[in-house]
Amino acid sequence: MWVTLDATNDVARIAPDGTVTQFNPVNLNSPTGITAGPDGNLWVTQPGGVARFSPTNPDAAVAFAVADIADPRAITVGPDGNLWTASGDKVIKFPAANPAGPLVLSSHRRLGARWITPGSDGNLWVADFGGQQIVRVTTGGVGTAFPTGGGPQGVVGGPGSQVAYSNPRAAVPQTVGRVQAPGSPQTTDTPLSDPFGVAYGGDGAYWFAQFATNDLGRLTPGGEYSRLPLDAGTGPRQITAGPGNTLWVTLDLTEQVARVSGVSAAPPPPEPQPVVPLQTRITKAPKKVVPTKRSKARVKVRFTGTPGASFQCRLAKKPLKKWRTCASPKVP
Repeated sequence: MWVTLDATNDVARIAPDGTVTQFNPVNLNSPTGITAGPDGNLWVTQPGGVARFSPTNPDAAVAFAVADIADPRAITVGPDGNLWTASGDKVIKFPAANPAGPLVLSSHRRLGARWITPGSDGNLWVADFGGQQIVRVTTGGVGTAFPTGGGPQGVVGGPGSQVAYSNPRAAVPQTVGRVQAPGSPQTTDTPLSDPFGVAYGGDGAYWFAQFATNDLGRLTPGGEYSRLPLDAGTGPRQITAGPGNTLWVTLDLTEQVARVSGVSAAPPPPEPQPVVPLQTRITKAPKKVVPTKRSKARVKVRFTGTPGASFQCRLAKKPLKKWRTCASPKVP
């Protein structure tokens, strides 16, 4: 996993065993957003532009000026294969092969972008803090606003064209929400938790870094909400899904990154077993009719069968009576 470090020009690589290696490339200047690009490089946003570097040689980072990135935020790969970011009132896309020639799109006049993410519907989605809305942006730059109130900070794509967002500036008790176009946002209360970053986990649920309550909120696409506590005083702020059913969370108050393991979907219920019909096979019985003058008779019969099976018998009498279950000391 890779992370940008606040107040420095560094990026850091975190190995699966937790080993942290920091790099201070000369061409990085307060990097903010970071993503793996379609060209195999890592890309960061920074004031006035973006930078690219190889994961095997971060010190050789190359910077590109993009004047419209006055307030650097998240960067992502869009459904069209281009790199996308949002800054202030602009949504910006550029191909990895030509980062110096971006296409600047004004998606909505009130846009105060905080985060951008691809959705499963083939669009980009922007958390608009200043405009108090979530904005859906087509790859052609057409924006559609979904008012949320408050001030959304994070947004992430989910299943079935749904997205989820955090809204720490919502009126008390603060909320997280889900949007499924063309419907209105559906909110869930998260009392005084300061929900910030959001990720879609391998368990098919949305996870929120909740700074004030030192925990992670978990919200299913259907709206069920629960919490996973972290250590007190850690201040989780940003979160992303990682390989091997993990989540990675920045802990701002302790300057650490936490890994949460085991974030996987519940196993499917076992398939129903085929019903085996009950069967009985008589292997030995009297070869002739057993006469009796009483209402009962004792005969010896051997039989096999599946568990729960039985057989029936009757006394022959004129008129014949119906078959009845036999009383036997043995069962299959």
